[in-house]
Amino acid sequence: MRGEHVEALETTVRSLDERLNALANLVNELMVNVSLIREQVEEVTLNLGGLINQVNYVNTAVSELQSQSVQSTTAIDALTGQLLSVTTTLADVQAELSLLTAPIEAVREQLTALIGTTATIDTDAGTITGEIVTVGTDFVQVQEPSGAVVLIPLSNINLVDAA
Repeated sequence: MRGEHVEALETTVRSLDERLNALANLVNELMVNVSLIREQVEEVTLNLGGLINQVNYVNTAVSELQSQSVQSTTAIDALTGQLLSVTTTLADVQAELSLLTAPIEAVREQLTALIGTTATIDTDAGTITGEIVTVGTDFVQVQEPSGAVVLIPLSNINLVDAA
């Protein structure tokens, strides 16, 4: 009976040896897989570091753009205020110009109605009599009886008398 027990024990030992070998093989495979996973984790860690650097760069760029946007908005607001001021000043100057040019415009209209007729025009330089030939934006052209052509600035005219 002892022989049967020894054989049974030997069979059990062989079976355990086979299982132990299979287990050793599985442990070796597991170690290889763990090593591969470690390499992949290191690669992911490196990639993650690069991504973090890129995210930081983008965040810095966004902050700079936001700062520039605030500065641009401030500059636009200042320019808008200056434009409003210039527009107001321009309107004031145009109003003053209208007041200053109104008398000259009235003289221009009067002379335009007299084109082709003889008139006497009193100026700062003296009196001129002749046919009104042309009226420009700021002058009148008069042909004197002698044939001489005289250009008179409208701003120098004191009086117009149609003959």
